[in-house]
Amino acid sequence: MKKALYSLAVTCLCLSTIHAQQSLLNLETGKHKIYTSIAEGLKNPADVVILNLRSTEMAALPEEIGVFQNMVFLNLMKNTLTTLPASLYRCRALKEINARQNNITQLSEDIAQLRELVALDFSRNQLTTLPRALGKLPKLEVATFTENKITTVPKEIGRMRSLKNLSLNDNQIAALDFSFAGARNLTMLSVANNQLRSVKGITKATALTELNLHNNRLRQLPDDIGRLRRLKGLIVSNNQLERLPESLCELEQLESLTISFNPIKQAPKDLHKLKRLKVFIAVDVPFSEAEKARIRQALPADCDIRF
Repeated sequence: MKKALYSLAVTCLCLSTIHAQQSLLNLETGKHKIYTSIAEGLKNPADVVILNLRSTEMAALPEEIGVFQNMVFLNLMKNTLTTLPASLYRCRALKEINARQNNITQLSEDIAQLRELVALDFSRNQLTTLPRALGKLPKLEVATFTENKITTVPKEIGRMRSLKNLSLNDNQIAALDFSFAGARNLTMLSVANNQLRSVKGITKATALTELNLHNNRLRQLPDDIGRLRRLKGLIVSNNQLERLPESLCELEQLESLTISFNPIKQAPKDLHKLKRLKVFIAVDVPFSEAEKARIRQALPADCDIRF
């Protein structure tokens, strides 16, 4: 039941996330030949713009990768890589790297040399940390590091002005306490299924429209969460919250709010201010019948309310 309700909540979030995650490969296909092996590319290195090495049973990326100076898109998905060679960071034209579903344990600080990067996907690897050098990538918009073993996030992430979409689901992160004030274009932050106890730094990310904190260990949300005036979707289900900040009612753009599976006994007093709310999911929250009635009366008549 929890999984079904969580899926419903996620689908209620804005579709901008899907748009943000669309691969650059879709934009480049048709313009350039897609190379599917390094050997093939070495015949005409200057012509290699797209290199697709997906599912090639590759255990190591050869040093020769560094000769592809015009490469824009590199797909390493579904291999058995554990490291990336130093020569890769000579591919200064790279805009996107998809290395999901490998066994990579570490990203080098040399990634700062790839200053044209727009999108990174290192989901389903074995990363335990992220390099501070990510903060030096001036054009990075989409960063996906779901299903790793990451325990901490470098504060430099909060200074990335170009970053729009950050996915850190299914890791072991305990806190996001650094300021996100520099991440002025961050619209989607997803940190579901971690070990978060504190997220006090996120309220500086005032461009956020979607925030997913499902299944963590949060006992409270920042009292100033109302600073996130552009927020449209908020998921805080399956935590240890006993109350919601009163400032939550200042989120006048909010369309979807999910608070299921928390020991909250009373909702904020000024719920009537959430005039745009379309979905309110509070399953297995110990509201009294009187409180449920108050919530129904306070929220818009067309709001889909689920207790």
